[in-house]
Amino acid sequence: MPPLAPSDNSHSRLRRFFPSRRQGLWSIGILGLFGFTAYALVATAPQPEAVLTDLPSLTVEAYTVVRKDIAPHATFTGRLQPRRSAALRFEVSGQLLHRAAEPGITVSAGDTLLILDDRDFKDRVRTAEAELRLEESSIERDRIQLEQAARHRELQREEVTRHTRLGERSLLSQSSLNAAEQKLTELESRVAELTHSVETGGQRLALKQAKFDQARRDLARTRLTAPFDGRVNTVLAEVGDRITGDQTVASVVDMTELDFYVEVDGATALALELNQEVTVKTGEEEHPGILVALQTDPDPRTFTHAVRIRIPGDRAAPGQLAVARLPLPVIRNALVVPVEALRVDAAGQAVFRIEGQSLQRVAVTPGPRVGSWQVIESELEEGNRIVARDAAAMDTRRPIRVRE
Repeated sequence: MPPLAPSDNSHSRLRRFFPSRRQGLWSIGILGLFGFTAYALVATAPQPEAVLTDLPSLTVEAYTVVRKDIAPHATFTGRLQPRRSAALRFEVSGQLLHRAAEPGITVSAGDTLLILDDRDFKDRVRTAEAELRLEESSIERDRIQLEQAARHRELQREEVTRHTRLGERSLLSQSSLNAAEQKLTELESRVAELTHSVETGGQRLALKQAKFDQARRDLARTRLTAPFDGRVNTVLAEVGDRITGDQTVASVVDMTELDFYVEVDGATALALELNQEVTVKTGEEEHPGILVALQTDPDPRTFTHAVRIRIPGDRAAPGQLAVARLPLPVIRNALVVPVEALRVDAAGQAVFRIEGQSLQRVAVTPGPRVGSWQVIESELEEGNRIVARDAAAMDTRRPIRVRE
């Protein structure tokens, strides 16, 4: 028998009791109940108990602070250069006739490197020499003529005197006396002219001699020679080039010794002195050197002092990078600690003093650093035991184990 279908009246009663809005409210209430229950469970759960553990101890190396004398030094880097270097120029102009040297060859002082066409210069020498010889002949001629003119003048003076005595006795006319006196005047003028020529002959001869000597020097300057023993470094002219006096055409270097040039500060310069022995290092090789030049007054722009150190040239090469260790004044009775014992952080610079089984941070004022040693100027005392290294890893909260 089929079930009885609900009547329309029963459906209407259910809709009145559970309207759609009441269904949403019931859902929200049930969710809130679940949330409250979960909160209550979490809030009333038992809390875990804190377990206190000791920090692990540090193993440190101890160093006992001492005072001692230390010898600081300053290190400077530079390049080696030849002891002597000459940029060569012709002192006269002309066409290059012969190139007798090439870069790299060894030359001695006075060896010919380059030659200019010298024909014009030889002509000038011959001209100047001829003028000099002519002037010498002219001076000798004037000297002889002066002697003759002087004798003639004396004879004419006697003649004038004789005419004067005869004129007093009316034996000669006045015109004869006047003619004799006129001739004497001409001779005296000639003597004066020749005397001047002979007396100034030395100056004229000197001028001609100077012109001749200059012509010979200009002829010699058509050959460019090595100023010292060394090696040709560059040749910058070819045969046929027109060469002028302001043009560098070759260079020669002396590499028997090399110079290390550097500029140092005033404190370093004050500690140096001429002929002081200094070690210069190239790569792994050390070279004994001598301080040969020291600028006393600093450069007004950089306030540095130029220093030149000379080393033998047989074991190094020009242009090679080198390092010089310049000794500074010895610091006497300095309080020193290892550099690795110093800690530098935002709080400043400090060391860690060992107090029993714990550490104490001690702020310090550092002085100069000398190699692996740091000079301390305050706060520490001789005999204090400090951490010798790894200061950056130290922690004052942790106990320590000391390893001497």
